[in-house]
Amino acid sequence: MTLRTLPLDYDLVIYSGATLRREFRWRPEGGTAQDFTGWSARLLIGPFHGIAIHELSTANGHIDMTADGIIRLTMPAAQTEVLDLDADLAYQLDLTQPDGFVLRFLRGRVSIVQDVEPAP
Repeated sequence: MTLRTLPLDYDLVIYSGATLRREFRWRPEGGTAQDFTGWSARLLIGPFHGIAIHELSTANGHIDMTADGIIRLTMPAAQTEVLDLDADLAYQLDLTQPDGFVLRFLRGRVSIVQDVEPAP
């Protein structure tokens, strides 16, 4: 069995004007789910090598972490609607352990999709 190292590369697709909700479960090395009691998380979205333009975090209520290894990300429709459709965006999801150690968990590209343009 090959163990994957962190951070994991995962491209994020966001539908403009729709609520983003993604759920991940971390079971290190395929074993017992990670207990996230006392942990915090922060996801930053922004241009490659640039400054973040959006932040989801446990502090602002857009990330929830559970004792059974689940990380839930939520971005309201009002926030997804204002994302630049033509921007070349990336994200990173960092997890902070209770002792302050910061672990980069996920990273990747962000694609913004708008299926139908709203009427003016």
